[in-house]
Formats: sequence, structure tokens, C-alpha cells
Amino acid sequence: MPKDPLALRRRWWRAALLWAATVSAAVALTAIGLERTLFFVSSPEPLLVERLRVGTLVLQAGTAASVISALWSHRRRHPIWVTAGVSAPAVAGGLFFLMPLTLIPQAAGLLALPAALTGLLGGLIGRRRAGTARSGARTG
Repeated sequence: MPKDPLALRRRWWRAALLWAATVSAAVALTAIGLERTLFFVSSPEPLLVERLRVGTLVLQAGTAASVISALWSHRRRHPIWVTAGVSAPAVAGGLFFLMPLTLIPQAAGLLALPAALTGLLGGLIGRRRAGTARSGARTG
């Protein structure tokens, strides 16, 4: 137990801001990666192939950041809807790796990115203290 009662609160805000930065990075990288992999040309030109390669790498980074932030959200004991919202960009990234040359990942990204932002806001605003008992949980 720290001697300073505000020390615990300061550490909580540092962790919350770092988690929010991870979620924001996942959203930004996923959006950039989905934009870079969106093209409608059937003939492979060298510039489009390079754009697809860079977009794939950025999308992989966004998917990894989304998975990390979802695991961290679960570790921080956020509600399940916050964790699911934060992990939504990983679904769009996973769909890209399953179906790379279709528009299905971009359509999933239209739903996943607002869900991630909703999860981010829910995790920052509706944060529960770690010491409080959850409703329905055993305390004894």
C-alpha cells in the first residue's frame, strides 16, 4: 500500500493513457492499411503491387496492436463489450489475410473502426476500480 493515496490514482491514469494510445494506434494503422490495400485495377502494375505490400505490412501492425490492446483490456477487467470493440480491427485484418483481393475486409473495417472507437471511449469513461466487486460476483 503506497503512503501517498494519490499515487495509485496517478499510476492508473498512466496505464489508461498508454492503453488508449495502443487502441488509437491500432485504429490508425488498420485504417491506413485498409486504404492502402483498396484498389480496383485487375492488371498488376509495379506501383500498385508496392502499395499493396506496404498496406499489408501496415495492416499486420494494426492487427497486432488491436490484439495486444484487446488482451490488455481483458487484463484491466473492462466489460466484455469494451474488449470486443477494441478487438474489432483485428477481425478486419484477419479477413484481409483470408480474402486479400476482395472488398469484404474494407466493408468489415467500416464496422470495426467505429466499434473500436466506442470501445476506447467505454474503456476510458466507464472504468471501474479494480477493488470494487462486480455485480453477481462472489465476494466471500
